[in-house]
Amino acid sequence: MVATLRASGITHCSFGNHEADLKLPILRDRIQELSKSITLINTNMRSHSSLSNASQWMISNLTTPYSIITSPCGSLKVAMMGFISDEPSMFKDGTFRGVKIDNVLSTFTKTYDELTSKHLADFVIPLTH
Repeated sequence: MVATLRASGITHCSFGNHEADLKLPILRDRIQELSKSITLINTNMRSHSSLSNASQWMISNLTTPYSIITSPCGSLKVAMMGFISDEPSMFKDGTFRGVKIDNVLSTFTKTYDELTSKHLADFVIPLTH
């Protein structure tokens, strides 16, 4: 998976439901490898209270709630957000079981308002799996 993403030239990605198919140590290893060359955006799974220590570390250190890219001419700023579904039935028992995943629409609205009111971005692109 990681080699394919790198070879394709992808620079940003977000969690999807199949990441939850992996056991946490395997997921953490893949994310660590991925984060060396690709930005992992995770906007709506930021709460740490329901996460194990290992998951807290992974979320805090290897993901970002959004990424802002400036156009080559420097005149436009584009923010990318990454959302994982908040539908509980999408996940098998495993890595994300019991983890608080915030509502996609309300999290998008809150983050969009923050980015635009502070003039951090001219455009916003939500990514999802």
